[in-house]
Amino acid sequence: MKSYNLNAILEAALMVTLSFVLSSFVLFKMPFGGSVTLGAACPIIILSFRRKARLAFIAGLVYGCIQILLSFHVPPAKDFFSFVLVILLDYLIPYSTLGLANIFNKKHTALNIAFASLIVCMIRCFSSILSGVIIWKSLFPEGINIWTYSILYNLSYMVPETIITSLLCVLLCKAKAIYFFENF
Repeated sequence: MKSYNLNAILEAALMVTLSFVLSSFVLFKMPFGGSVTLGAACPIIILSFRRKARLAFIAGLVYGCIQILLSFHVPPAKDFFSFVLVILLDYLIPYSTLGLANIFNKKHTALNIAFASLIVCMIRCFSSILSGVIIWKSLFPEGINIWTYSILYNLSYMVPETIITSLLCVLLCKAKAIYFFENF
């Protein structure tokens, strides 16, 4: 197992904390979960660009666990399997995949940063759509296709969240506000 230096671990902890702080600035909140924030995913994505994807993946996993503790939505089906799927599809998979942005960003240009941010946010959205179809479908209005409703519901908050996150990542790169690609 590869060990990380103390600076990398502290940076990961600070980025998780910053993600949590940014997630408290909610611009719009959906009734069954999901919200538009001031770019809460951005610190985890930036960590992926600054460090290795593995460390950022773990930081995203920690952030997902914090979100479980603070904003868990109980699924309509009360069986154990539903709880496990909600934890995986609504929290752990979406937030941990944010840390994989570095995989999609090889040249560190503004366009590549925007592309990498878009890809990981799309993976996050797809996980939420699957969760809606598998678990939350009993809350959907009758007569509407479950895929259509889940896609529309999740895109209604993920599109603005993705735009904010991508723009924030690109602006921070352009401004070199945090020495974007230099390791301490």
